[in-house]
Amino acid sequence: MNPKIPAFFRTLGSTGLRCHPLGFGCYRIAEGVTEHEASLQNYLDRGGNLIDTSTNYTDGQSEKLVGKLLTTTPCHKSIVVTKAGYIQGQNMALAQDRLFPEVVKYGEGLWHCIHPDFLETQLSASCQRLQQDRIDIFLLHNPEYFLSHRAHQRALNNQDHDEFYQRISRAFRFLEDQTKKGTIGWYGISSNHY
Repeated sequence: MNPKIPAFFRTLGSTGLRCHPLGFGCYRIAEGVTEHEASLQNYLDRGGNLIDTSTNYTDGQSEKLVGKLLTTTPCHKSIVVTKAGYIQGQNMALAQDRLFPEVVKYGEGLWHCIHPDFLETQLSASCQRLQQDRIDIFLLHNPEYFLSHRAHQRALNNQDHDEFYQRISRAFRFLEDQTKKGTIGWYGISSNHY
């Protein structure tokens, strides 16, 4: 065991990474808000090292705050988890301009996409905002939006489930390639009800 890692840290799944038992969630956390910055800095100063954010949390401002603070905190101490899939805010303008394949137009101002073309833009944007060359853990954010959208239209059938898993497979192949390139460490799914 590394003597610099506290004994109470836990192994994060099968990654081999050791993390504080309490993570810092960045939903609604934004750069430029003094209280948010102080809270995250306090967590890091007290030895916390697991940070959960997403490309859509406060329209990318969450990742910017994390990136800003990690430039003053040694990267080997922190584990950053980010997610992609939602199309809102800045991503809505991007998606309307780029016309990504397999976009789920879930509702007014809320689209979703896990196609590799979209994920590639999100991974790049996350690295830039987080000021990192590599993302520790990159998750597909609520890919079940595809099925719930279909279920609002009609009863789900086997073809819907087959298409869902084909989309997941394409996304995972992309993420596996990124892992081999070293752009991400691990990948998976963050889901409300997968």
